[in-house]
Amino acid sequence: MQHDVMQTLFPVLLSDLCTTPDLVDKDELIAAGLGPYLKTCLTAVTGGGCCVDTPVSIKLFLGKSLVFLDKQGRKTASHPVEKVQVKFTKSWFTGNMQ
Repeated sequence: MQHDVMQTLFPVLLSDLCTTPDLVDKDELIAAGLGPYLKTCLTAVTGGGCCVDTPVSIKLFLGKSLVFLDKQGRKTASHPVEKVQVKFTKSWFTGNMQ
């Protein structure tokens, strides 16, 4: 089955993410449009915050959707949905006090 959602959102990321986790480096994350989210300043006064350590582990897999009640009160059938597992660590930085 093709994982079209992931490829549509992030076409520059590696396409074969469904078998094993892939390590995605900083340049690939920036090319995928995630650059602004890799480093965040949390305090305006000191400029301190946190940043994502790279590489990031990404794995694509299939899961099942939740079962809901429709308007008639009947349970809807679950169906396959794409899921993305992202494992990363973050580091804190203090910024400059100048």
